[in-house]
Amino acid sequence: MASIERTAFPRFKRIPNSKQLNEIYSPSSQEITYAHNIARGDASILCFLTQLKCFQRLRYFPSASDIPTVIVNHVRNCLHLSQDTLPTDSLATLYRHQKTIRDFLNVITYGTHARHIAIESVYKAAQVMDN
Repeated sequence: MASIERTAFPRFKRIPNSKQLNEIYSPSSQEITYAHNIARGDASILCFLTQLKCFQRLRYFPSASDIPTVIVNHVRNCLHLSQDTLPTDSLATLYRHQKTIRDFLNVITYGTHARHIAIESVYKAAQVMDN
């Protein structure tokens, strides 16, 4: 059986090394500038960028408790914030940030158009399937 890290569903690595942290979870200067324009305060900026980098990797928004501490610490260090800064936001702010992140990355949420495509694909596959 394949290990959980080698499945089709993206997950956090159990223990990411420094190379992986730098390549995957280091925010670019453009992302940092964008975060400063969207979020207010160090904790909110840290939360925004942590969610952004996790979404880029996983393609979904994990809950804050599921994000490994090493990733939060890495993003915090990239921002040169103090170690007591925690990524905290209210639920309403978190949803607003998630919408903003989707817009920033040009990601469209699952809706009627996606449902139509899925139904059409299943119908076409059913026409050529045997048994």
